[in-house]
Amino acid sequence: MAEIDNTTPNHSISNTNAVPNAEFVERCQIEYQRNPASRVFAPLSEAYRRLGMISEALEVATRGVRLHPDFAAGRIALARLFIEKRNFTDALEQLAKATELSPDNLLAFQLMGETYLELRRPKDALQAFKMVLFLSPQHERAAKMVKKWEFLTADEFEEDVFEWSKEDVAPPQPLSEAEKKRDPSRADREAYRALSIADALTVRNDLEGAFAVLGRALRHLGPRADLETRLTLLGKRLGIPQEDVITLAREADRTAQKAAEHPIQDDPAQKKRKKLERLLEKLGRDR
Repeated sequence: MAEIDNTTPNHSISNTNAVPNAEFVERCQIEYQRNPASRVFAPLSEAYRRLGMISEALEVATRGVRLHPDFAAGRIALARLFIEKRNFTDALEQLAKATELSPDNLLAFQLMGETYLELRRPKDALQAFKMVLFLSPQHERAAKMVKKWEFLTADEFEEDVFEWSKEDVAPPQPLSEAEKKRDPSRADREAYRALSIADALTVRNDLEGAFAVLGRALRHLGPRADLETRLTLLGKRLGIPQEDVITLAREADRTAQKAAEHPIQDDPAQKKRKKLERLLEKLGRDR
C-alpha cells in the first residue's frame, strides 16, 4: 500500500501539512481495522495528524510503535505527534531511535534539527542539519541553518586537528585499555570532535577529507558505532562498496586516502586507466 509522503520539507514543524486524500485515509482505516498489527498504522496516524485528529493519531501511533519498535517510519510518525503537542523531549527520543534504525533518513534528521531549535539548543540543531545537508546537499533549509550556526563549533576546530586530513601526517596512536579506563569520556569527546570536523569538511564538499578524519579516529579510538555509521554513509557517497568501507577506514593511511579519492569501480575504462598508470609507474622506476 502506498504511504503518505513523509519526506516533504516542513520548516514549521508545529504546522500540519496538506489534508490527505479522503480515499487514501479510508483505505488505511479499512486495512487497520482488518489487521490492527499492520504497519499501516504509520501512514494512518500521519493522516489523522494532518486532519487535526491528534488524540486518535497518538493512540494509533503509540500502539503501532509498541508492536513494531524497529520500524523507523512509525517512530517518526509518533515523534511528529509529540512535536504537535510540544512534547519535544519525547519527540527527540523517538527521532534518535529512528536515526539509529535508519541512518540515512532525511526526514528524521530534519525534524530533529527543528526540534532542537524549539528547545533553543542551536549547537545540537547544527549537528542535525549538517546530517540533512550531508544526505541532501541541495537542501536549502539545512544549508541556511548550517551557514547561520556553524560558528558555534569553531572552538572545536583547532589547527592541529585539521592536520588529520593531510596525507603526510601520521594518525595518532590508539588509546590503550588503561587510558580508556582512566578517562572513559575521553573517547566520546574525541569521537564527537572527529564527527564535528568531518561535518565541517562535508559541508565544504571535501568528502575525502571527512573520510580520512573519521578513518583515523576509528583507528585511534577502536570500534565505535557512531564513527562506523558515518563512514558507511560517506562510503556510499564516494562509491566505495559497503563491505570495504570499514577495512579501508581502519587503515587510515595513504592507502585509505587514495581509495577515497579513487573509489573502487567495475567500470572497464577505469580498470584500463589504472592498469596504464601502473605501467607508467613501472617504466618510470626502470629508467
